[in-house]
Amino acid sequence: MGETAGLVIDPRALRQLQALDPDGRRNLIPRVLQAYSDSLAAHALQLEGARIGPDLELAGRIAHTLKSSSERVGAQALSQLCAELERLTQARDAAAAVLLLQPLAEEIRRVRAAVRAMLLP
Repeated sequence: MGETAGLVIDPRALRQLQALDPDGRRNLIPRVLQAYSDSLAAHALQLEGARIGPDLELAGRIAHTLKSSSERVGAQALSQLCAELERLTQARDAAAAVLLLQPLAEEIRRVRAAVRAMLLP
């Protein structure tokens, strides 16, 4: 795992995933990380549309979707931002939610870069 990934992805979460495939024969970690990276890419595009709109209902759904998957792979900062955005959209605090969209997009970029680095041979 590269230095960048270590700062963005909590290695404890990856160890928990690895415990599900201890010998690595099922390639669980690479498969999970690739699926997560693909999901981040798709949701980043949707989030940009939600930011431009602004469409806070869409942003809240994206945050809800990414919150759990981010936590499972160890992207704790992203998971926490998603949880906060979800909370703000549920509370209908549009002003605060809109302010969180840019930092969320930036964290998604950081996490995607870290995951891509981890997937390199």
